[in-house]
Amino acid sequence: MTLWARWMCGRVGWLAFLLLSMQEMAAATNWPVAADGQPLPASPPGFSYTGSPASRVHLEVFGDNLCSWTKAAWPVIQQLAQTYDANALEIRMHFFPLPYHHNAFFVAEADRYIGTTAFGGKVGARLFPFVEAIFAQQETLLTQAENLTEAQVQNRICDIAASVGVPAANLTAAFANRTMNLATRAMFKYACSRGVTYTPAFYLNGFEINPAPTNLSAWGAYINPLIAATASVASQQRCTHE
Repeated sequence: MTLWARWMCGRVGWLAFLLLSMQEMAAATNWPVAADGQPLPASPPGFSYTGSPASRVHLEVFGDNLCSWTKAAWPVIQQLAQTYDANALEIRMHFFPLPYHHNAFFVAEADRYIGTTAFGGKVGARLFPFVEAIFAQQETLLTQAENLTEAQVQNRICDIAASVGVPAANLTAAFANRTMNLATRAMFKYACSRGVTYTPAFYLNGFEINPAPTNLSAWGAYINPLIAATASVASQQRCTHE
């Protein structure tokens, strides 16, 4: 068999596997399917840290809880949330587990479960406390977990989740849930479809900002003019309808 034929067989095999994975995901989640076979989630991807889809400006953050650079960027993200009114800025978090952080997918599964489950009467109320707890204990899931089994890693994640009010038994059950696993894969595939290859990756109103600012003032140079521009447009629209 020629090298070209081998390459084509490999490509066909990979595409067949990807299509099967999408079909399995759609069947397990009961999500509708797009024309390309990709399951469509029941709600927009990601989790709002502050603001909402109705906010004037939208900042998307693609992060990996086990990435030291994502952890380093978190204080600035917190400052942005504290500085801008929720009507002005939405910060939306997407979890993108990098393959070379061996346990990152398990953490992303936990993110997905905690972010879509009600604790204390509110869906997702424990998500960002959990994210911050993982940041605080990153090394326990990196070099300190090199000799642990998958079950032991999951137990360690459950212990961290329990520290912020998520019952460990509930999260243990979620790890065994095939639908949750496939939904987490969908989050990963969504990030890939946006061209994300690293973390943290920032998209402002849909466009990648790279290199991204590293402090509040530098972010303001991007965000403030956008807020002013959208406020001006809203004002003009009100005048038109009066």
